[in-house]
Amino acid sequence: MANKDGVVRGMTRFNTEGMDLNRNWDMESDPVLAPEKYCLENFIEGLMAEGIKPSLVIDLHNDDKGDIHLAKRDPGDIVFRDKMQRFEKLIREHTSFSESIRYSWNGEGQTTVMTIENGLYFRYGLEAFVYELNANWITGLNKIPNSDDWKETGKGFLNVLFRYFADD
Repeated sequence: MANKDGVVRGMTRFNTEGMDLNRNWDMESDPVLAPEKYCLENFIEGLMAEGIKPSLVIDLHNDDKGDIHLAKRDPGDIVFRDKMQRFEKLIREHTSFSESIRYSWNGEGQTTVMTIENGLYFRYGLEAFVYELNANWITGLNKIPNSDDWKETGKGFLNVLFRYFADD
């Protein structure tokens, strides 16, 4: 968890300095205003300097929908689309995930503010997505989740990742 101090104070997206940690991933962070983001960027850059490129970055956080958001890509990127469709099939088969996966393409709804999945792809060429876990309702189970539900979700998600990378 990158924003422990902010979450403890009831601020989910904003850290104690008032910075929205979900935005502006297309530019380097200020180490004083957003040390959480700055440390993550340095970690990624350190890995890449050693020749280790992460295969996938997943930003897990809570919202009221439970969707997955993918980085904006070129509509002609068939490899990306095929990989994400395979991932979507796996997550639907091995977890209770039944919400939507938001595919978006460059040129559609462009904004000047980049979220983590778009910024990490833009800056480092990393595949990334946001998985918004709805703490109030799991649509696939049709119920308010409890701790056992989240443990099962985690087990299923690990199985998804294992299968996704085994077939890659």
